[in-house]
Amino acid sequence: MKNLEIGPGKIAVGNELLIYRPQSYDAEAENANFFQILDKYTLQASLKIDVNISKSLTKLLIQIAKLTLLIVYTLLISFLLEELSRILLNMCIITSANQSHSKARELHRHWALHNHCFLQ
Repeated sequence: MKNLEIGPGKIAVGNELLIYRPQSYDAEAENANFFQILDKYTLQASLKIDVNISKSLTKLLIQIAKLTLLIVYTLLISFLLEELSRILLNMCIITSANQSHSKARELHRHWALHNHCFLQ
C-alpha cells in the first residue's frame, strides 16, 4: 500500500532512512513536529520526530563537536610540548658543547701561556 498523501516538502535520504519534512509544518504556527521518518517501501510515516527531540539531538551533537575539538587541542598541545622539549634538549646540548669548547679554549690559553713562560 503506497502513501498517496505525501505532499510537497523536503526529503533527505541517508543511512537507510528516508526523512521527510512536509511543507505544512512550516506554515503552521504551533507545530511540535520537526520531521517524519518514512518507510522507504510504502512511504508511510513510521516515526514522527518532534521539536524537543530535535533540539536535544542538536545539543548532543554540539557537545560531541566540543569534545572532539577538546581532544584535538589536547593532542596538539601534547605534540607542541614534545617538540618544545626536543628543542630545549638540543639547546642544552649545544650550550653544553659551547661551554666545553670555551673550557677547552681556556685550557689551551693557559697551556700556551705556561709553555710561553718556559720557552723564554
